[in-house]
Amino acid sequence: MKHVIRILTLILVISTLTGLCACYRRVKDSSDVWFDYELNEDRTGYEITGSNIAGEEPGVIWQMVDVVIPSEYRGKPVTKIGYEAFKNSRILASVTIPDTVEGIVADAFANCTALTEVHIPGSVQQFGGWAFAGCTSLSKITVDSSNMYFTSKDNVVYTKDGAELVLYAPAKKDTRFEIPRGVTSINRYSFRHCIYLEDLIIPDTVTDISYESIMFCTALRGVDISKNNPEYQSIDGNLYSKDGRKFLRFYADNKPTALVLPDSVTTIESLAAYYCRNLTEVTIPSNLIYIGDGAFSQCTNLKKATFENPFGWKVIPTHGKFSSAIDLKSGDLMSPEKNAKYLTHDYNNYEWECTD
Repeated sequence: MKHVIRILTLILVISTLTGLCACYRRVKDSSDVWFDYELNEDRTGYEITGSNIAGEEPGVIWQMVDVVIPSEYRGKPVTKIGYEAFKNSRILASVTIPDTVEGIVADAFANCTALTEVHIPGSVQQFGGWAFAGCTSLSKITVDSSNMYFTSKDNVVYTKDGAELVLYAPAKKDTRFEIPRGVTSINRYSFRHCIYLEDLIIPDTVTDISYESIMFCTALRGVDISKNNPEYQSIDGNLYSKDGRKFLRFYADNKPTALVLPDSVTTIESLAAYYCRNLTEVTIPSNLIYIGDGAFSQCTNLKKATFENPFGWKVIPTHGKFSSAIDLKSGDLMSPEKNAKYLTHDYNNYEWECTD
């Protein structure tokens, strides 16, 4: 009887351990991928709004997955890949998009760091660089030749008429890129996380550059803008208005840099140096009268900011309904170290105005 009890106890222990191992060591692959669906407004098709590979699933080991998005669900076509549907997936190796999909929404594949290749079918009408922001392994992106809205060349996507640059594949290995003449605007997020790009040449036809369009390009030495461009100029690789009065964007991100703004600058635009981790020092010229909201936000290595005119400044909060403006006292801006802290932390979400 004792032997029977021992055997039963052993079987129970083994079964329990096996169950625990199965629970915590389960390996999933492409066959385990599922999607969340939602009917579109006119109820003629479905949008994929999420998936079980977006983010991470605790306690589960995933293999790299190849996802084939279905062309229909419950007898109706899948017409859209929705907001953040696959965001932050580290296991998405490839995705096949059917020719029923008409829209790929913002952040649909954001930060899918293992995704290397994407083909945009002819059916897609809505699509932007923001859909693949942070896809740092994406080296190949093509558009089907039948698409009436977009086209691609050498892993760069443009609108069909060539007027807008939509997306430069972030892991494209070219170190130099010259934007074709005829392009007039650079889409939001177009050049985000372009890890190999060192030199970007911008022609005179480009008259619309979003501050968000060229960011986190860790090898970038700056931009070179045609001298004939009617809207912009580049000084030391950074972006200024044509008349030199506005500092628009800091681009020299590949090494520690001290920024000395020209005397002509009167305005630093909002978010002009946002997240520029290699900016170590800045000199604010005496003619400057305005610093926009968050101009030096997330500049974590900015240690010195020298104001050539340290008197008569007022900071105005841009967030907070009941907050009031603060007049900086005479002498408050005499310390470069303290000034850097003001710009990056204490008065980060403020507009700065010179009242002297």
